[in-house]
Amino acid sequence: TATSSTGGAYSVGSLPAATYTVTPTLSGYTFSPASSSVSVTTANVTGVNFTPTVVPVPHSISGTVTGVGGAAVTITVTGGPSGFTPVTTTTNSSGAYTVSGLLDGTYTLTPSLTGYTFSPVSTSVTLSGANATATTFAGTANASVQATVNGTVSGDWVEGVTITVSGGGASGSTTTNASGQYSFTLASGQSYTFTPSLSGYTFSGPATATITAGSSSPVTATGITATSAIASDTITGTLSYAGSKTGPVYVRLSYAGCGGGCPEGTVVNLTGSPGSYSGSYTLRGIPNNSYGGNVTITAEMDTLGNGQPNASNPSGSWSSASPITASPTTAGAITLTDPAAPTLSAPVWNGVVGGNTSAIAFFQSPNTNGVELATGYTVSWGTDTAATNGGTLSIPAEGANNGGAAFVEGLTDGSAYYFKVTATASGSTSATSTIYGPVTIGAATGSYTISGTITSPSTPTGPMFVAIGQNNGGGPIAFTYIASPSASQSYTLAGVPNGTYSVYAIADNNNDQTIDAGDFGNTNGNIAPSVTVSGANATANVTLPTSSSATSVGTNYSAQYSNYALLFNALNNIKRVESVILYSGPNVAVPYDMGDSFGTGNQAWVGLPGTPIVGDAYGLKVCYSDSTCELKSVSVTGVYGPSNAPTSLTTSTNGTTYPGASASTPEFIWAAPSTALNGTFTYSINVSPSGGGNWWDGNMPSSQLSVLYNANGMANPSTLTAGGNTWFITAVDSNGNQCQSVNGSY
Repeated sequence: TATSSTGGAYSVGSLPAATYTVTPTLSGYTFSPASSSVSVTTANVTGVNFTPTVVPVPHSISGTVTGVGGAAVTITVTGGPSGFTPVTTTTNSSGAYTVSGLLDGTYTLTPSLTGYTFSPVSTSVTLSGANATATTFAGTANASVQATVNGTVSGDWVEGVTITVSGGGASGSTTTNASGQYSFTLASGQSYTFTPSLSGYTFSGPATATITAGSSSPVTATGITATSAIASDTITGTLSYAGSKTGPVYVRLSYAGCGGGCPEGTVVNLTGSPGSYSGSYTLRGIPNNSYGGNVTITAEMDTLGNGQPNASNPSGSWSSASPITASPTTAGAITLTDPAAPTLSAPVWNGVVGGNTSAIAFFQSPNTNGVELATGYTVSWGTDTAATNGGTLSIPAEGANNGGAAFVEGLTDGSAYYFKVTATASGSTSATSTIYGPVTIGAATGSYTISGTITSPSTPTGPMFVAIGQNNGGGPIAFTYIASPSASQSYTLAGVPNGTYSVYAIADNNNDQTIDAGDFGNTNGNIAPSVTVSGANATANVTLPTSSSATSVGTNYSAQYSNYALLFNALNNIKRVESVILYSGPNVAVPYDMGDSFGTGNQAWVGLPGTPIVGDAYGLKVCYSDSTCELKSVSVTGVYGPSNAPTSLTTSTNGTTYPGASASTPEFIWAAPSTALNGTFTYSINVSPSGGGNWWDGNMPSSQLSVLYNANGMANPSTLTAGGNTWFITAVDSNGNQCQSVNGSY
């Protein structure tokens, strides 16, 4: 053997004559020729030469693909040295790949996956004696290849839950429907996560789902269950009715611990046929250990469809024999029965106000303990003192708390009219009321005008009445009648005296000449604009509500008990509220079947364990008499404390009288809060007579620090005897946030 020099020369000496084979070797090379046969005789032999060639060493190209959620992407390799055959590989779950066994050369790498495009579309890599790394490919889902992911939330509450999607480059959210279902349309070839959220609940989950690359088949996500964050009690039961009347059944709960102000309730629509109706109910969200005594559940069928108690309604009840200690609890079956026909007394007039070619007649519904006895009323009028030669109008009952209101049309301006009214129920008619009048039809006699524009949600389908009333309550003092109003209707009220007024507008869309469901109006809540007339004409524009109901939450601080409560409102607007569920929010037991406080104004009090915070949001599910429902959100706008409560409650019978009051009528007196409420605020008074009953007179201005009992003529009872009576004053801001005084006595 010999080793070649730097120049490649080699020599093997001292060889005897013979024939030899010369073979070159060097790792990484081949030689041409591979060997040579050489004969040595009598002289040296030269020129036994070899040509070396490098043996090719294979290398690899590695890279990564992103944006495909772990799907396998195909990488195709083309190009390379002459004679190279294209090869493919796929990415792993992390998006990485390696192509091995490649000789030196320049290659093109191209990714592919059904439903995706890539950036860059392809990349070039040159191998030259070492491994190489390719540019990272970024995948983007092709929107034309998508699949639907469906999921369902189960548990204590399923509607209105926010579901947020993440993963696979997706983002966004949706809410569940009434059955707890949600759906997303997402790119295929991805894995997704669905995260639930709703104030007042904890959730199992989140749910996950993976869509096969290139598939458009629906995928199901599972694994979300809602659990109420605050434990509460549930009571269930059954109802039956063997009569022939129909209507929704209002189910209400009362127990000693709620002090008679229980808001719990729900509405049930019975199924079956006359003689055999039945149904079931569930009352949720009852505070744990709050009963303090036996439970009573009452059920009343709303046969008139006005959302008000009535003596003609079938009803029934069940009471527990002892305090309930377990939840859920099944109450005893309730059987509704038809009542006996009531004995009707004559309605009592609250007043009749004349306007242009029309009048508004107000009367008090005959009732027993706040339950209306009549199912309808007939108003008659005429220019004769017996009120017989003008006409009659029949209007339905609207509840004892609402009283009766009739729009009498087609009268003659300048003429004096007389009015009377009777009540009807179960085929019988009451005695006739006293004759009210004379009432002169036409504009009022004051010196000034109030004018402006009434904006309605749409063009009214009936006449419109625009009225002004004193801010301290009572009926209107002037109004104008518009036979065919437009959606943007101008008006002028003439004959207005100096004073501060609220401006009301009612569009009688169904032409039944009273105020009821379906009418446009601003008679509910704090939505009537205030206008002051002081020696000059005034302007007041009115925008009528566009929503089906007016919802809000106010806070109440009680100085008597040093605690807070929330006051939820769901007032009728375009539709009539039938039931309300508090379904979300902080520091309350949800879901809470708080009903609509049947017959008491669609309000509910909910106690709080601590202090509310401005901005706290609550969800209400409001259902209407037309069988539709909607989810609405309300937020806390103000919170007050001890310094905001009226103080120094006293009573006096010093002879100060209001018109029509006796010298012995008590006057309730108080001092203003040491810290005024935000903005313009008012006072209201609540008097609880010792013999039962309740009087409420709202909207006294903050400048008024006393009021005479029955100042508005609507107290029940109408006179008050000293001894055992309780009263308090509440300061209320323009958003309905309240601060209640300690109790006074008389």
